[in-house]
Amino acid sequence: MVIAVQNRNLTTLLIALLGAVKLILQAFGVDVITSQQVDSIANGIAALITVAGVIMTHLNHLTKNPLAHPSNGGDSQGIHH
Repeated sequence: MVIAVQNRNLTTLLIALLGAVKLILQAFGVDVITSQQVDSIANGIAALITVAGVIMTHLNHLTKNPLAHPSNGGDSQGIHH
């Protein structure tokens, strides 16, 4: 779980740096990165982090409770049928 938290912090830092670079370049009259591109990059990164978080949570749950795995006859709550 520490890796996920570090990735989120790094992601936030990268998005903030991208926005800062855009503002600095814009102050000097250089339009390299548009606001739409910054938004698209931020949305893409957020989507990847969301998917990674869901997968890591699911894998973490299975390693803590192996009986919950469907191949062991249990459901997500670890209840046997």
